[in-house]
Amino acid sequence: MALRHINKRTFSCILLIAGFAIVFLYRPLMMTDQAAKKEPYIRQNDLVKMVNRDETRAAYGTTQTISMTADGPGTATTQITDMEKRQIMRIQHKNTTCLEMYETKPPSPLNKENLYHSSQATHSLPKFDTTYFNEDFKFFVSTSWKGGNTNWRKAMRTLYHKTTVKRSNNTRLNDDRDLIFGNLNSDDFNSRIKYFFKVIFVRNPLVRLLSAYRDKIVEQKSVSIYRNVASTCVKIYRKGATVEEIESGNATFLEFAQYVSDTYQIKRDPHWYPIFNRLQPCLIPYDFIGKMETMDTDTQYLFKVLKN
Repeated sequence: MALRHINKRTFSCILLIAGFAIVFLYRPLMMTDQAAKKEPYIRQNDLVKMVNRDETRAAYGTTQTISMTADGPGTATTQITDMEKRQIMRIQHKNTTCLEMYETKPPSPLNKENLYHSSQATHSLPKFDTTYFNEDFKFFVSTSWKGGNTNWRKAMRTLYHKTTVKRSNNTRLNDDRDLIFGNLNSDDFNSRIKYFFKVIFVRNPLVRLLSAYRDKIVEQKSVSIYRNVASTCVKIYRKGATVEEIESGNATFLEFAQYVSDTYQIKRDPHWYPIFNRLQPCLIPYDFIGKMETMDTDTQYLFKVLKN
């Protein structure tokens, strides 16, 4: 009988919490590689250290290979590594999902004008303010807040100073804005998005949401904008909340999840706005898909690919 009094919003949030618990507790069982035994993501500055290490761009260790043999006599056998297989599967999964669920594919021709005026964009236009590029290795990487953005920005800054600056002191980087792909003019943007190696790093959405809650609602609620969010969560979603409780801003994760579920399309805070909506992966033919959960092995393999 009590279940009849649970409204749809509360029931959806209960399912969200249950899903998060499953992902968090059983994440190692859901992964298909050895990185499941590592930390969920590279700790602060570790990515920068990888860029600084010479061995980062060396051959990526030893990996097992699998044979892919076409049917029929006399056909060649192609050996691919486990890391190559991982990328093939991720890209195929992304492309299939985009076509079957959203009927979306990259515009043709692929340029800034078509991307920003695409009728296929789901919910919002793509953002490139957390996409960073490097001229020497001819690649760009799309990231998101609470999805590796800070580490990648530092890594790309370090990579810039290890390459371009060595050749010309006149090209010293003075501002991170010079690394942002979205700041390029249309001609430079179009030439690079066509020929550069395209990389995106993503993160489990439920783990990302929890990270945003811990960082912005629990640890940084002294910042006015997030204190207002926390107070709003308590005021709207806590039945019978007192003035003291509202002013304290001690929102629970469930209250925060309800707030995000109801307002993310309106508020669009980049720390919890969905990566799918913000980066629009269906519109960009990415060559490499990395995950925060496997960032260590993904990043090492990425630099091997870029070197070659």
